[in-house]
Amino acid sequence: MHILLVQPQRFDPQPDVVAWGNSSNGEFSSKSAWLLTKNFTCTPPFESWNWVRNVRANPRIRNFIWLAALNRLKTKALLFLRKITQNDLCDICKTVCETMGHVLRDCCVAKAIWADVTIPSGFVVSFSLSPSSWLKSNCESKLIHCSGIPWSVVFPFTCWNIWLLRNKSLFNPDLSRAGDPITSTTKAFCPGS
Repeated sequence: MHILLVQPQRFDPQPDVVAWGNSSNGEFSSKSAWLLTKNFTCTPPFESWNWVRNVRANPRIRNFIWLAALNRLKTKALLFLRKITQNDLCDICKTVCETMGHVLRDCCVAKAIWADVTIPSGFVVSFSLSPSSWLKSNCESKLIHCSGIPWSVVFPFTCWNIWLLRNKSLFNPDLSRAGDPITSTTKAFCPGS
């Protein structure tokens, strides 16, 4: 195997120059700096992600929640954006873009799982929040699930099981419902189901 030495081509024979982007001639002036500050909006400091460290789950599920909160789960929307898939449609619904929020909360399969698990009445409204706010508020919850287990434990476990079901259905379309995560989630938190 040989590695060839290839000189990069210069597209512009002119050398680089320093230019002030906020003026028409490229030169800095106090007037252009002042005009820049008039349009300046202060952005809030970087959001703290310490809440993820406090998620009451094993490290694998905690890492999954962190990726979900950062919108870094390998959903079809993200894969389509990276030009890895040819469409971004949910393989179950076939009509909606498969985002993290759709997979874990809005898809018909996810809705069925959440209905089986029984969402505490204080958190039903959280299902209308943005996906990352939804994750955070539910993971920080102090409510107790009807099973007697804290909702902050039930919630990440259920999200994880929804993600597992999604992946199993993608890679094994013949998946039978008998051994799927819906059953394990429901049995874990709703004895007698």
